[in-house]
Parts: sequence; C-alpha cells; structure tokens
Amino acid sequence: MSWYASWFDSEYYHLLYEDRNDNEADIFLNNLKLALPDFEGKSALDLCCGKGRHARWMYKNGLKTTGYDLSKNSISEAKKIGPLDIRYKVMDMRDPLGAESFDFVFNLFTSFGYFEEVDDNYRVIAQVYEALKPGGYFIQDYLNPQGVLATLIPKESIQRGSITFHIDRFVDEENFLCKYISWEDQNQQFEFTERVFLFSPNQMDEMMDGIFEKVEIFGDYHLGPMDEPKSPRQITVWKKIG
Repeated sequence: MSWYASWFDSEYYHLLYEDRNDNEADIFLNNLKLALPDFEGKSALDLCCGKGRHARWMYKNGLKTTGYDLSKNSISEAKKIGPLDIRYKVMDMRDPLGAESFDFVFNLFTSFGYFEEVDDNYRVIAQVYEALKPGGYFIQDYLNPQGVLATLIPKESIQRGSITFHIDRFVDEENFLCKYISWEDQNQQFEFTERVFLFSPNQMDEMMDGIFEKVEIFGDYHLGPMDEPKSPRQITVWKKIG
C-alpha cells in the first residue's frame, strides 16, 4: 500500500496535524477569494478534502460544493460535521472526477506530488481538466521547493498530549522531500515517512502547458508575490483552455 493511502487514514496523522482547523482555512481562503471570479451560481470540487475544512468554507461562500478524498476515515468525519448539502465521496484523484462538472477545482495544502510514477501526476492534471467546465479554474496550493529548502528544519519534536512525534526532514535521491516521523504510544514504537516530489514552478508550468493558462501565482497564504528563492508556497490560479 502507498504511504498516503494508509497514513491519511491513521488516527496519528490527524493527531499530529490537529492544529489545521477551520479558522486557519478561512483566513487563507478569504484572501484567495479576492483573486477569483464571482462564486454566484457556481460549483466547486475540493479535491483531497480531508475532513472538509476547505469544503465548508466553499459552501458558506455560496458554492455548490463536492469533496473527494482517498481517506475513508476523513470522509466519514466530514459527513458527520456536515452540512448535509456538501456531497462527500471516497475517491482517488487519479480517477475520473466527473466530466465538465465544476466551475472550480481546489487542490489545497500540498495534496499533489505523492506518486512514485511521474505519469500519475499527469493523470491527476488530466482528470482535473476533464472535470472543469469550459473556462473553469483550477486552484493549486503547493510547496515552493527553493523557499521550503531555504528554511527547512531538519529535526524537531512535536508534543500532542502524551505522545511526542520526532520528525526528520530531508531530500532523498529521487528529489522527494521526506518527513520521517517516529513516536511511541502505549509502549509500542511507530514510524512513518511522508514523501512529496519537489516540483518547481517552472516544472508545474510545463505540466500544465497547452491545457491550462496561468492567471495568478502567489508565494504565501497571505497572497504575497512569488519570490522563488524565498516564498514558502506556490499558490497558482489556472484557467482551463478550451
């Protein structure tokens, strides 16, 4: 099983990242909304929605909202939280997402670049293209390699209740940014490694060439300008060509 298929369903994943809440999502998306076309009468897909914190914002801001995620546990929690008008479904982002179903597709919080095979990333982009209505928008929030590596913390420990997560960060020989996480719970030792490929903005441009037009690119969650050597994020608004 791929690392993301098991890790995102783990109770420890949700414990480690428990600080990622609705308020944090709302601040970012309220800024982002100013850079997007009007939402009235429009539909949106939150692709890799987790427990739905971004999807709930989309719904509250007038979008007919759908959320897809690979994690059964996350989708179950999202449905419990509601509202019921948001349609949630367990879905692999490489599979067909619905032909011309959405005005916006949001892929937020580095929910891309997991795959061992490069072609799988192209499959995701192709599915997003097919899922968008003509002239629709793809909003992609991804790490910016140069900026992230310039401020990388190689080692740290994070306390969550009685559990201490020990984290080691490094880039492997295949150009994946890796986060090795180890912890102990009830006298059992656990470990996990997250891996995300370091796609540069130029590489993203090449992947989108001919099917998406770049409308805007921002360098952080406050929508500051992209400064490739320093910016921590590459938050890009793409418009479907055709």
